[in-house]
Amino acid sequence: MSPFHRFPPDLSLPPPPLVFPSPFAATPHPLAREAAALLQRFLRERYPQWERREGKMFGVLVVRAGSGELGYLAGFSGMIDERWEWPGFVPPVFDPAERQAFLAAGERRLDALARQLDALRQSTTLTTARRALDEARKQAERELAACRRMQRENRARRRRERERLATVMDRADRAAALAALERQSQRDKRERKALRRQWDGRIDALRQQVEALEAEITALERVRRELSQSLQQRVFDGYRLANLLGETKPLKALFPDALAPGGAGDCAGPKLIHHAVTHGMTPLAMAEFWWGRPPDSGVRHHGRFYPACRGKCRPILPFMLRGVELAPEPGPFLLAEEDALDIVYRDDHLLVIDKPAGLLSVPGKAVADSVLMRLRRRFPKASGPLLVHRLDLGTSGLLLAALTPEVHKRLQRQFLERSVRKRYVAIVAGEPEAEEGVIELPLRVDLDDRPRQLVCHRHGKPATTRWRVVAREGDRSRLHLFPLTGRTHQLRVHVAHPAGLGLPIIGDELYGTVPAPRMMLHAEALEIRHPVTGRELSFHAPAPF
Repeated sequence: MSPFHRFPPDLSLPPPPLVFPSPFAATPHPLAREAAALLQRFLRERYPQWERREGKMFGVLVVRAGSGELGYLAGFSGMIDERWEWPGFVPPVFDPAERQAFLAAGERRLDALARQLDALRQSTTLTTARRALDEARKQAERELAACRRMQRENRARRRRERERLATVMDRADRAAALAALERQSQRDKRERKALRRQWDGRIDALRQQVEALEAEITALERVRRELSQSLQQRVFDGYRLANLLGETKPLKALFPDALAPGGAGDCAGPKLIHHAVTHGMTPLAMAEFWWGRPPDSGVRHHGRFYPACRGKCRPILPFMLRGVELAPEPGPFLLAEEDALDIVYRDDHLLVIDKPAGLLSVPGKAVADSVLMRLRRRFPKASGPLLVHRLDLGTSGLLLAALTPEVHKRLQRQFLERSVRKRYVAIVAGEPEAEEGVIELPLRVDLDDRPRQLVCHRHGKPATTRWRVVAREGDRSRLHLFPLTGRTHQLRVHVAHPAGLGLPIIGDELYGTVPAPRMMLHAEALEIRHPVTGRELSFHAPAPF
């Protein structure tokens, strides 16, 4: 079955876009959405089992064939059931047969090295040698300690004897006795040195035995690491990405500053575009969507559209789309009026601002306008970092700023000590089963798709949110959220993730399912201790939704 799918002749289609929409836009072009709907119907009919398992990112690329016919290509990210190719979908960028020719033997060698390493690490020879070395060191310490105690007693006895001899009148007898004491002292020193040399020799022999075994392990680890790197490089060499200008580049050339991340070139987008340009088709619009159960770590919703990932695809797709007129990548949505900044509280030491949605807390890579920049313009004499904490671009509400470095330091200490009390209002899609609860899910950044966050029980930082239902409004619920930690996107991930509430915030473009003019998340209440007077302060800004 060809990966090129024709639109049904009776389907009324929107006109193709004049320029290729940015693959990093959150909302696909209507024509790409039509193609995605057709692919989803195809998936339900042809591969219904895929909808019930942990999901996969699928994609469509609307193309004009060399004959002028309009259609779309279908693709998926990575592999499905250990297979790179399935009927009806574009193949991978590389040649699977060519890869298998060297990869299978290399992986067998890696597995053999791994088994050899495990055997060495767990061998009784190494375990026995380490135990013998440890016991020898302990025994040496015991015997040397006993020797030191005995010799301290000998020194004390000789000191008393010398004090007694000071009263002996006969010089010859005193000299002979003192000489005998000195010989005893020298004998003690020789015995202590001999005991030390004896144990040093035994310990050194055992240490050399352990080091020889560990050196064998280290050498095997180096061989395995070098083989793994060599295989990975050969894998990457199999990717030669093309565009409509006839240019081709190896994958590694598109990541000049670092090794390409694992899976780069295997996402749906690069596979679709590569197939189109190498088969004489003109790309017109693309859409990617998640199909199946959400992953254990991230927040992905079945059937929802997502932009191309940034970590793997941002360095690749602009090159692959050369020769196509491409719309610019969308910047952050900015709803805040120019210089609008509502100050809720102000004294000589601090400020509390009611930040509007659509205004950055601090300058971004592409947008300088932010709360921080506006504060610096309005309070030019203020010093220090100013902002004590941040709110996401789409989040509105109370934001705390310090006018001096010392006040900033004291306020930050309150955040670190978790004595600051915050309450957010959120409207989520759906209804929680309970009335209140606590969510504890550790979070870390998604390295392949910043700034998206993942739930990660191995590397994530602890994150805790308390929640309570305020009102149930049909298919939506109004919640109070109380963050007990302050991780990036904590509230958004905790309410959206299946292990949390599984109810994303309305208007959340990263983790949500229901679009809205803004994200329905607002920092409504803030309680702090004044950093100078010590007085308890409480601030409130009603949610604008």
